[in-house]
Amino acid sequence: MNVLGVHGFDDDAGAALVCDGEMFFIPQERLTRKKHDGGFPEESIFYVMDLAGLKKPGEIDMVVFDSMGKQTGKMRRRLKKMGCEGKTISVSHHDALAAAAYFTGPFEEAAALVIDSRGSLADEMPDAPPFYASHPFSRELHSMYVGKAGRLNVLNRTFSSSGWGVGPGAMRVLGAMTAGFSKHDGEKLIALAALGERDDVFPECAFTDFEGSCLAEGEPEIDPRAEENVQYYSKLFFRNLPRRKQEWPIRRVHCELARAVHNQSSNAAVSMARFLYEATGFENLCVGGEFGLSCDFNSAPAKKTPFKDIFINPVAAGAGAALGAALHGYHVTAGLPFVPKMFSPCLGKKYSEHEILSALSEFPRVKYCRPRRLEEKAVELLSLGKICGWFKGRSEVCSQSFGSRGILADPRDLDIRRRLNTEIKCGESFLTHAIAIMADDAAEYFHICGESPNMHGILRARNGVKRKLPAVVLKNGTAMVRTVNRGEPLFELLDAFGRRTDVPALLNASFNREGEPIVETPVDALRFFMSSKIDFLILEDWLVTKKGSAHDSF
Repeated sequence: MNVLGVHGFDDDAGAALVCDGEMFFIPQERLTRKKHDGGFPEESIFYVMDLAGLKKPGEIDMVVFDSMGKQTGKMRRRLKKMGCEGKTISVSHHDALAAAAYFTGPFEEAAALVIDSRGSLADEMPDAPPFYASHPFSRELHSMYVGKAGRLNVLNRTFSSSGWGVGPGAMRVLGAMTAGFSKHDGEKLIALAALGERDDVFPECAFTDFEGSCLAEGEPEIDPRAEENVQYYSKLFFRNLPRRKQEWPIRRVHCELARAVHNQSSNAAVSMARFLYEATGFENLCVGGEFGLSCDFNSAPAKKTPFKDIFINPVAAGAGAALGAALHGYHVTAGLPFVPKMFSPCLGKKYSEHEILSALSEFPRVKYCRPRRLEEKAVELLSLGKICGWFKGRSEVCSQSFGSRGILADPRDLDIRRRLNTEIKCGESFLTHAIAIMADDAAEYFHICGESPNMHGILRARNGVKRKLPAVVLKNGTAMVRTVNRGEPLFELLDAFGRRTDVPALLNASFNREGEPIVETPVDALRFFMSSKIDFLILEDWLVTKKGSAHDSF
């Protein structure tokens, strides 16, 4: 059975296909090169069809989309115009995110928690309680589910209501915008939070617990994601702090703001997870929604929830709603079997050697070769302080690098972080990036319980590691860690780097600059490489340098 999932007419559009259990997915921004593209994802639909070997939309048996902002009629018309003739259904945004969390997880039995900064309007959901459906602006804030034996059922939905309009996801957006970032820049708020030092500067952004639902003040009709409402909510939560303009310097107060928002929102999320544990008795938790990607649910050494195992899908937010919609249609609507297994976010295309060479021919100022020991050549350059663009395997479909589309560097060199942030990614200098480390060695460097393949843990470094790996460990002694196992694209490179330096780890940043999507095609990678200060590029099996550079003889 072929089930198409679509998320469109909202930030971060995308499309996914589930064909006889196999998943294909791509965010629209990767193809249009427009960051957070929120249109109708026609390019994405044809991309995943091509990956799945489908020739025309008529071969799709079912289309599922998440209803957002009363765009149902518009979505149906566009799908029909494309030639999608199969059954078309809509689900709530949170139902899609819950499906993306549970049906990509490794558990047959699990509780699921969705925390997002947005959700479907109550009156466009058939199962919304009449009280909420009567308010034209009430929408989902967070939702709880029970996943068991391949079935996914709603346990509780929390909607915005009069007097209580903000959940942890929206609070993080408000904090980011007040600090001078965009509504999409939650990861910047987290990095800034590590620079905060006090817990008493903004106590008003705390949440009230209503029997498992943590809420803060606000009104449903005053959208916390809207630019024009930032100052209204600053009066409620941030002591009327003026919104920082981009040209203004970041001051101590902004660091304390970030710390307060991150801590209070994370505490609320953990409180809800504890409630969910008591309600279900399950040992496993799946987390969906953009907030889950940045909340330290599973921080070591002591877990913050009673759950034994926690899975956070790195694409269970934004465009990932398209993947969840497809999985919801396949497993919930169609009732087809679910087999738990380890999830990889590499659901895009692997480009052929012909496509690689064709792209290289378009750039006369590059020099390239295919060395027999590619990893050793790359390690030689990395250990000299060079920065590497990394393009290998099927494209990743999330906003972070998981070993297929990344920028790699030596984590021992603090100046590399400055170079990467200011000269290559053109972002804020305080940003810190993830570390990719061989799974067998991770416990030597970090307090870690098990593995962290999807970077869902913000882990505390062991004594001395911050001095040893200053480019990846934050001021507060934590780092975003991804463990890498044998068989993954990065494993051989990490192994070679470890043998040369005694550090089996690399700084691993996303392959893009500020305001741009991660590179998708070989041409995207080469264009970025040639316009940046990246020193060399690994393009599948090819080592690429710039003619005239100090190391173009490799």
